[in-house]
Amino acid sequence: MRFPKMTTLLALAAIATLPILADGCNRTRAASASPDAEAVLMSADGNKAGTATLEKTEAGVVLTVAVEGLTPGEHALHVHETGSCDVSDGFKSAGGHFNPSGSGHGMADANVDGVHAGDMVNLVVDEKGRATARRVLPDVSLDEGADSGSRSLLRDGGTAVVIHSGPDDYHTDPAGDAGSRIACGVIKPAEQSEQS
Repeated sequence: MRFPKMTTLLALAAIATLPILADGCNRTRAASASPDAEAVLMSADGNKAGTATLEKTEAGVVLTVAVEGLTPGEHALHVHETGSCDVSDGFKSAGGHFNPSGSGHGMADANVDGVHAGDMVNLVVDEKGRATARRVLPDVSLDEGADSGSRSLLRDGGTAVVIHSGPDDYHTDPAGDAGSRIACGVIKPAEQSEQS
């Protein structure tokens, strides 16, 4: 299916900012319950940069991120295909975007069929270097185990949340010309993340 350029971008932006997700979305868990998965984000200098929590909902997986100490402005926010955040290689160990369907990159490009499952609307960091955001990932799951399937963010080999130095331009293949990777966190089941 081909999506018109502006229609796709506006639809994804609307989904990413739905206010009902904060308190009104039908969830598989109560709003006060612990998240299903989480990631501790580390900066390129090895310091903690923030957290990401992930929850199962009827709309998909809801990722909530809170970061600080970043450069003000827009930054690409993606889920990447490998659960590794090696500071020594600039987080290249996290691999490419999470893309089990093999789609092209570009939520604003009419010539691309679909989008990467790990693509999200850019994160906007304020003048104090802080940002919080909530994003819906409709094409992924948090199923665990050997039969969890290719859409699971908790699959064998893991996945990671990555923030880039610049914004995703929503059309350049394969990564949106988003620049270097400035923060990374491996996605783990919530109880496992708390123990590590």
